[in-house]
Amino acid sequence: MATLKDIAEKAGVSITTVSRVLNYDDTLGASEETRQRIFEIAAQLKYKTVKSRKQSKSFHAEFPKSMIEPPIRIGIVQSSSQQAELADPYYLSIRMGIEKECEKQNIILEKIISIESINDRNLISNVGEIYQDILGIIAVGRLNNRETKFLAQLGLPIVLIDEKPSILEIDYVNIDLGKATEEVLIYLMKQGHKHIGFIGFEGHPECRDQREVTFRNFIKKHQIATEEDIYSTDEMAAGGYVKMQEAIEKGELPTAFFTANDSIAIGALKALHEYQIKVPDQVSIVGFDDIPNAEYTVPSLTTVRAYTEYMGETGVKLLLDRIKNGDSEIGRRVYIPTQMIIRDSTR
Repeated sequence: MATLKDIAEKAGVSITTVSRVLNYDDTLGASEETRQRIFEIAAQLKYKTVKSRKQSKSFHAEFPKSMIEPPIRIGIVQSSSQQAELADPYYLSIRMGIEKECEKQNIILEKIISIESINDRNLISNVGEIYQDILGIIAVGRLNNRETKFLAQLGLPIVLIDEKPSILEIDYVNIDLGKATEEVLIYLMKQGHKHIGFIGFEGHPECRDQREVTFRNFIKKHQIATEEDIYSTDEMAAGGYVKMQEAIEKGELPTAFFTANDSIAIGALKALHEYQIKVPDQVSIVGFDDIPNAEYTVPSLTTVRAYTEYMGETGVKLLLDRIKNGDSEIGRRVYIPTQMIIRDSTR
């Protein structure tokens, strides 16, 4: 079965151009010669979609344009499983923002692959055959350089959310984790803390969390922690619980901890409670994300609010613009602001 990619390769144009020509997009600045070549190649390859029926006058007369214009289809690639989304709502909230904007824009969202299946060498051809009407991809979560290049081979517009791409032409949406981390650490220092710990994520060296990178750079300059005060976990609340236990048992406990997300912070709070260490009198805790439960912990959690739904909505808008207006030599970098929310877990 012929795909948009097949037509684009034979015509020597982008997939976006093929899609817009076959959809009779009058705003496209393609020459008549290019348009004719695309239609001829599509006919030769027997490419058939609902849209192509518009070439039939009888079909055109029988149905109004609104009935023969199918919605745009885009694909979503996720690094997190459903179980991970339940454990930490960060990526769930981003996905909700994507789905909300897709519904608003009359876009069909297809989950085409997960990061776990990205090693499948047949994936590119499978995507082209099974999802031939997909015009772009949103990838959510941590992708290393190899995975990003793999997706780029699909030849479709791509927007990454929550990960900076290794390819210059790809658009992405993120929050400035480095700036947010510095704001937290400066706040804690102003509160009088001179010994601060960090609990973050274990991850691939290419995908190192910018919060940890910033924390390491900050402590070198301000001498408020050592390597022994940095902990990593591949779990959420359970990981925060275990790592805080390790810190307590080690002795010389920092007077404040910054955690990479609220779920880790909640686990850390539980460990401190079990060891009868008072928060915030003895140890202050700062989380990240401001999940719905953050204000209901005991004590309520000081955290950094990330506008995750808006990240998802912005990603869809960027992808739509790229589908409509074509590729660019330089991708757009959009950083969504954060806000520090002071509650009762810090002093």
